[in-house]
Amino acid sequence: MADFFVPPVLKHYRIEREAGPAEAGALYAGRDRRDGSAVAITALRPGLLAERGGPERFLAEAQLATTLRSPFTVKVLDYGIEDGLAFIVSEHDEGELLSTILARGPLDGARAAALAHDAARSLEEAEVRGVVHGSIRPSNVVVISAHSGKVMGYGLPAAGDGGRTASGAFTGSMPYAAPELAGADPDARSDVYALGATLLAMLTGRDPAPAGAGGVRELSNLPPPLASIIARCMASDPEDRYRTASELAGALSRVARATAAPGAEPARAPAPAEPPRSFAAPPPPQPTAAPTVIQRDEPAPIMSGRLTASGWASSRHASFDYELTLENRGQRPATVDVRGSDAAGALRIGTPAQVVVAPGQPARVGITVAAARRGWFGETRSIPFQLVAQDRSSGGPPLTFAGEFRDEPDRRARTIALASAGAIVAVLLVIVLGVSGVFGGGSPAAEDDDESPTPTSRATTRATASPNAEVTSTADTVAPPRSISVGQWDYAFLVERNTCGGDPIAGVEFNFSYLLNEIVRPPDGYISAGEEVDIYQVDGGYLGKFKFTYPRFTFEYDVPDGRAVLVNTYTDANYGTATLTETYTGNDGRACEIFLTDK
Repeated sequence: MADFFVPPVLKHYRIEREAGPAEAGALYAGRDRRDGSAVAITALRPGLLAERGGPERFLAEAQLATTLRSPFTVKVLDYGIEDGLAFIVSEHDEGELLSTILARGPLDGARAAALAHDAARSLEEAEVRGVVHGSIRPSNVVVISAHSGKVMGYGLPAAGDGGRTASGAFTGSMPYAAPELAGADPDARSDVYALGATLLAMLTGRDPAPAGAGGVRELSNLPPPLASIIARCMASDPEDRYRTASELAGALSRVARATAAPGAEPARAPAPAEPPRSFAAPPPPQPTAAPTVIQRDEPAPIMSGRLTASGWASSRHASFDYELTLENRGQRPATVDVRGSDAAGALRIGTPAQVVVAPGQPARVGITVAAARRGWFGETRSIPFQLVAQDRSSGGPPLTFAGEFRDEPDRRARTIALASAGAIVAVLLVIVLGVSGVFGGGSPAAEDDDESPTPTSRATTRATASPNAEVTSTADTVAPPRSISVGQWDYAFLVERNTCGGDPIAGVEFNFSYLLNEIVRPPDGYISAGEEVDIYQVDGGYLGKFKFTYPRFTFEYDVPDGRAVLVNTYTDANYGTATLTETYTGNDGRACEIFLTDK
């Protein structure tokens, strides 16, 4: 029981029972009295806020935590302070704490790599949104199924001294704390350290040695690929660790795939060239035993599933992520085709080409739904769509899932358009009256900075409004010659060829967004030929500073274990075509590539 008083009702949440200890205080199972839904409530022990920056910092960090919507994260629903008691309300997930599982013994390499991969994917979104967890450890990981998990504890004050409960379950944090935390606040690199320490605990069944107490121990007894990952995560110097959680997730994905393959030897099995992180969801785990011999009287796989909205909403570019969970109650793996459609043809629905669902291991499939074209005017509209999952292995009846997408008009773009109407009219008058001699008699074609054939394409990419795009005045919103709009550019790509083998196969669709920001001051809302531009990949981080050319602009950036080259050919300030080439080098030293064109 908690050693401090917690009232039976906090805000509109009713506490039903204590679910266990929490490093920050006590964890309770409860219900939202408005709709009866189950929730998890963490009540912070008195005095903790004063130790960790005060109530203002708690409220700010809790608010930031509510923005996390990854399917690998236990979502924060609410938070508050009542009568001096601070609390956080999270979604209720059926599962078991990793700390409880480790109290019964260590995990095998394949399962540990898969769970650590899911935790890294959670940190991936947090890193992009500027959220630091600060207390990654086994008691903050919920194991949903044998090979999938979620991270909880976002928004709570960073871990303190730590220790173990009387039952021996993991609750301490010092064994998982990076050495630099002795004199600084946690950051993304300290989260990478803590996840490496958690992976070590999964493989040994006990807390690792604290940082600075002799270094990482027992790595010689672990599978070499995992030992290498742990050593890099737990490097004393933060500069020697994985640069991002995305990079760590890619490494764990490859190890999980190799160790889970039937008959594979994880220490020596060569890993195939990995597609870019943003291309592929984590591979479904494969059975570790020898394949089952299929008899004639074996029943066909029994498939079931459900579709849920997983979050990652963005009203700026009208997209939303959903999660399709497929379960196979048969005796052998099932290969499932997933397709999406809407009657009006108003949506772009991104689905994987195929999903392999292992028996008894639910497969979670990410589905991205976006408006095919943003509207500037009108009201929010609901567009129904449908997903169909067809089990090709058995030829059984397809599963159908119904969803609803809420398309919101781009109100910021509409505001800019209306505010600049007067400026546009003025420019038209100048053209008609011939005041400016530049436009009279027609304009010569813009000279290309880099002559090359137009890339193969079937659609256009375009810019959408972005809060990071600065405009000094509405009069400056008329595009200057040889320029593009500042802000977010959205791309819909199709894989045209893949010489690396495996996924993704030709015809698979992927959606990317890049943020292009001006460097010149004062900004005018456009990037013109010869200017330098800062480029960010949305949900992927800063890519670098590049010199802009028009109408053809090429920039390169690193992806895990490879290099990406994006070639843009602009048709005006807001539209263009593009190709994307990802190049990788396999273990044999030979290069391969994945080539994508506009959808």
